[in-house]
Amino acid sequence: MSQIVRLESVYQFNTIRGQKTLHPMVTLLDQSKSKPIDPGIYLSDLYIVFFKDVRCESFKYGKSKYDHQEESLVFIGPGQTFGLEPGTPPIQPNGWALAFHPDFIASSSIFKNLRSLWKAIIMRKIKHRHPRSI
Repeated sequence: MSQIVRLESVYQFNTIRGQKTLHPMVTLLDQSKSKPIDPGIYLSDLYIVFFKDVRCESFKYGKSKYDHQEESLVFIGPGQTFGLEPGTPPIQPNGWALAFHPDFIASSSIFKNLRSLWKAIIMRKIKHRHPRSI
């Protein structure tokens, strides 16, 4: 089994794709200008949105393989794995990729609302499991 590569920064994401980093926290890439992607599995510390304009190779997302059709969006968040299975030939990516570090939105109201919502969901789950402990 191949080693999982941890994607820790926008710079690393751009370097793997052979593209220049213009901002340390966010990037928008025209994937047709990226170098071919070698097979491998990545563990993301970033938020990534891929827009695929044409059908592409099977893509490993978590523990499952997906065959993305034309014009599909793929969303990846911190802690999720994705990539190409070992043994898959390198592919030329297409479409667009938006990647950003969680710190990019950490001080925004969107992040604060998501964090509040997440806490409410967790508290509700805890309350349902242990109703007397709260």
